[in-house]
Amino acid sequence: MPTLVELLNMNNLYDRVFKALADENRRRILSALCREPMVAGELGRMVGLAPNAVSFHLKELKAADLVSIQREGRYLRYKINALLLATWLEHAQEAFEPSSMALEAASEQSYTPSRYPTTRGNEPPPPRPSSNDDILPTELL
Repeated sequence: MPTLVELLNMNNLYDRVFKALADENRRRILSALCREPMVAGELGRMVGLAPNAVSFHLKELKAADLVSIQREGRYLRYKINALLLATWLEHAQEAFEPSSMALEAASEQSYTPSRYPTTRGNEPPPPRPSSNDDILPTELL
């Protein structure tokens, strides 16, 4: 049984992984690394990113421990941390496993993405005020 400190450290690590995977470019880089370890230049060409962008994303992935680095002469070869990724995936599946009641309710409905992505649910955004010279530009936002 893990101690409380170990659990907190694991949760912190899982949070870093969630944050790292929130970016589409980092997910594409990880996907490429799942095929084989690569140097940054190869990764950039494969995912279509500039060298400085690849470097930035690799730094974030390294901070989340999702990639490791192996020096080969003057090159750095990046490799996916498959064990951490598998452990995180297991954690995510357990954390977001729907209950049988939720699955029953979901089977009775069909999912339709919202036309209006807001933080308030599926409500449409509020109407913009009509054009008026008395309104400052910041009031239109």
